[in-house]
Amino acid sequence: MILLTNRRAYSATNNFVSKLKVLSHVTTMGDWTGGGSEFPITSELPNGWSVRFPTSPILDVNKQHTEFGIAPDVEVSLDAAWEEKGRDALIEKALELILYPPPGS
Repeated sequence: MILLTNRRAYSATNNFVSKLKVLSHVTTMGDWTGGGSEFPITSELPNGWSVRFPTSPILDVNKQHTEFGIAPDVEVSLDAAWEEKGRDALIEKALELILYPPPGS
């Protein structure tokens, strides 16, 4: 299974990625997730600024915080030149991995 990720995957999606990433048959591909933990609180400071922070940090299986995102197994950047031609570098890399997996995988 290839799980596509990017910076717009945050909060519950970030948690979902951290759970699936540990499975041997799952490869995460794309960009880092956007991070985010559960139960955020928003508060206003005396100067009028707002601050938002998680009250319950989420840890992955290695006890690492996932607040600032999760790195993909295979990093793939979107390519504007490909996009102009109607092609998607991320989808094409995922298809390549499915059709031609590395030896021993």
